[in-house]
Amino acid sequence: MLIAVHFEFDPKDMDKVLEKVDKIREIIKKNPDDFPKFVTPDYIYNGETRGFAVVEVEKPEQLMNIARYYMPEKKYTCKQVITGKIAREIWKKQVR
Repeated sequence: MLIAVHFEFDPKDMDKVLEKVDKIREIIKKNPDDFPKFVTPDYIYNGETRGFAVVEVEKPEQLMNIARYYMPEKKYTCKQVITGKIAREIWKKQVR
């Protein structure tokens, strides 16, 4: 399942967040099944401490593990995403 993960953090927590970002890469390498797979890199809204990434989740625990790791510095909003092609196929079935 693809999830758009929108995140934000307080600029005063920048050092803590950057330190955690550096460490999470090694943690994921050691335990890849415990975390979502990143489909895109993190994107940051220019000049802000907010951004998003798209991840692939096989089980809910993976998303919770990444959120728990970054708490309390990063706050998350997660929404499942599908391609426009899949959405059109679903909508066409509903119209008929």
